Amino acid sequence: MDADEAAIRLRGGAIDESKALYALGCNIGRQLGDLTCFKPDELDGIFRGMKAVLTHSELEVDLATHLPQAAEFFKARIEAETALVVEAGEKAIAAAAGEDGAIKTASGLVVKIVQEGKGEPPTATSKVRVHYEGRLTDGTIFDSSIKRGEPADFPLARVVPGWSEGLQLMKPGAKATLTIPPELGYGDRGKSVIPAKATLIFEVELLEVLESEPEAGGGLEVG
Repeated sequence: MDADEAAIRLRGGAIDESKALYALGCNIGRQLGDLTCFKPDELDGIFRGMKAVLTHSELEVDLATHLPQAAEFFKARIEAETALVVEAGEKAIAAAAGEDGAIKTASGLVVKIVQEGKGEPPTATSKVRVHYEGRLTDGTIFDSSIKRGEPADFPLARVVPGWSEGLQLMKPGAKATLTIPPELGYGDRGKSVIPAKATLIFEVELLEVLESEPEAGGGLEVG
């Protein structure tokens, strides 16, 4: 047994190499989230090029010729995908704002209280305990404390603006749907599986208002 193998076994026992390699691939895939704009057969070509470089194999194309074309192709595909995301978001905002009992704030956030709470709502410096589920307009769930079966604590000074504003309109015990436009979410940068310019839809239950949190900055730790 060499030193590397011994270290692995000491840290956690024998490993399932096939599953470990698959997990590694999943992690790399998360880091290459922009590639979701390509179809499965197109990804095959991308992965073939990656494998050639990693294995120092002979390349099938002249990179000097085709890399500039690849950059143009990639840019066009991203722009097309982003346009679809924006269109879907605008439709989701309009639909949410049209529901009975929903309010659209001056910032563009849409809030629909589905269960009233009692007591004092949190302030911008409060810390809150919540159950939530976040999804994209196509129904993709990107994070859920409900599925984990464990509530989450968030300082409102450290979440995206849509969350901070929406939670301040809720009282402890309240449940609400927050439809958050991109400018109040992750904007042009996106996050993990959340694409750039995405409208986010959250089902939130405010369980408790905790102590105040004086520090500001950052973004919502979900997804």
